[in-house]
Amino acid sequence: MFRTLLETQFNLKIPLKTEAEVEDAVYSLTTAIQQAAWQATPPLREQHFYHDCPESVKHTLRDKRAARKKWQNSRAPRDRQIYNRIAKELKQLLHTYRNSSVQHYLTNLTSTVETNCSLWKTTRRMKRPRQHITPIRKPDNTWAKTDLQKAETFAEHLTTVLRPLPPSLPNTHEEAILQQLNTPIKWLHRY
Repeated sequence: MFRTLLETQFNLKIPLKTEAEVEDAVYSLTTAIQQAAWQATPPLREQHFYHDCPESVKHTLRDKRAARKKWQNSRAPRDRQIYNRIAKELKQLLHTYRNSSVQHYLTNLTSTVETNCSLWKTTRRMKRPRQHITPIRKPDNTWAKTDLQKAETFAEHLTTVLRPLPPSLPNTHEEAILQQLNTPIKWLHRY
């Protein structure tokens, strides 16, 4: 799809005789690539788990966060007990909510294209672990979170790590070796 969109949007028969024409062609090629990529890429579905969950889960989550804050500030054993109790309640609530939502989803499966026509495929897709891309620590001990920051950090790392080794032979030896390698080989034919 990307290729067809790019072929329809970009004209290859552009004269490239002046510097301005080259710059215009590069700009139009760049915009054509961007437009084709945006049109060919499917939109990401945002998954907001906590926006869809019941009020009891949201309320317990708020209570857990408040109890954790109180315990971290006071470090009292009683506050820790309260925090652990609320955390356990939240864990149980989330477990029952997830189980009920999976049960609801599985009971409403039909043999249509949206559900891959198979209960097994749908279950396997739901149980597949989600890939999480972790942030990278920069040399100044901050975190690179965006793709651009990660690329720059990785590029800086590669420039410090990948350096050519210093020559181990004196220049005269290297020149003699290069001269020997560049001379044509004379084949001796014995018949």
